[in-house]
Amino acid sequence: MNLFVSNIDFKIDENELKSIFEKFGKVKSLKILTDPDSAKSLGYGFVKMGSEYEGQKAIIRLNNKLFRKRKLSVQEARPKPPKVNPNAKVNENDSTTKNTKITRRRKRKRLIVEGDF
Repeated sequence: MNLFVSNIDFKIDENELKSIFEKFGKVKSLKILTDPDSAKSLGYGFVKMGSEYEGQKAIIRLNNKLFRKRKLSVQEARPKPPKVNPNAKVNENDSTTKNTKITRRRKRKRLIVEGDF
């Protein structure tokens, strides 16, 4: 089960967070997101637990628990929404596109001039 953890103290590293979640089961992976420029923690991350049961147990026990003067928020991670390609052709018979605005670009006409320059 993949968990979304937010409101993490900025000084906590991945090993320390892993030790917290290992009390509730096997931690398959853990990632605290960081700012690419400064490499500082953004205060949230993802924890992948070994099973649904272990994930639910971690949610129940850790959600809203005070850890280093901050209340952790632990919930089941939502899947990423599908990426939409703005350049893809739209099927007008598709029911999901009825409410979307369709824009069409005009092709430029090139002026061809023959003669000596």
